[in-house]
Amino acid sequence: MNEKQDFKDYIFDALLDYPNLLSNDFISTGIWQIDQALQGGIRRKELGTILAQWQHGKSTILTIIGANCYIKGYKVLHLVLEDFWLDIQQQYRQILKSQEENKSASKLWIMDCVSKTPKLWELEDLINECKPDVVIIDYAELLQGSYRIGDTGKRHILRENFIELRRLAGKTNTAIWTAHQASVGNYQSEQSTLRLTPDRISECRAIGATTDILIGFAITDPFDQLIYCTVMKAKHRTKPMPDYFKLAVDFSIPRVWSI
Repeated sequence: MNEKQDFKDYIFDALLDYPNLLSNDFISTGIWQIDQALQGGIRRKELGTILAQWQHGKSTILTIIGANCYIKGYKVLHLVLEDFWLDIQQQYRQILKSQEENKSASKLWIMDCVSKTPKLWELEDLINECKPDVVIIDYAELLQGSYRIGDTGKRHILRENFIELRRLAGKTNTAIWTAHQASVGNYQSEQSTLRLTPDRISECRAIGATTDILIGFAITDPFDQLIYCTVMKAKHRTKPMPDYFKLAVDFSIPRVWSI
């Protein structure tokens, strides 16, 4: 089948066809503040991104989301591109040790991508083979793409990776969560306002233009373990997003509890 015929498969009659492109099949993160802000969680075919500085809890939150999805009976594929995969495995075991044995059809896979980083097309083949409900990628910018000569700047890499991941979520009917390291946060007294710092705006535009959900994290005091969150973008939600909300995170277990 040639390329033109492939594209014709994705052309629909706006008045007659009803493809399930925007499923209401929400997959809860298990963190009630995030689920409430997203009106149920992330949906299949959506790409969600957590944005924060280094050591601000991105990987921890992604692992907590993965564990919560597993507890709820979903199949989860977690790609580890930065940390040692055994450390992430230990985090999962700590989160799940108080849970009864899961006898449902849920699965939890961890893929060591530090030793061998998959290309984007290899990731698509892997998803088609394992058929997960949720894919967690920490971090998406470390995936290998097919970049053109002269387009190897960071914003070009991000743009291509995030465009491909969003396409992949739609094509494979999965929900994909990932994270990106960027400076976020500005605080004045008790009023907390999260925003992108100027030096990150250019590269983060590439993310904001393609991701369906963008959540910013910031920490005011590393000793009180409070993460301030804001939902910067949540497509196809009808209610206004909260200005910010707080999560209390125990990084040693790890777990999140309500504020």
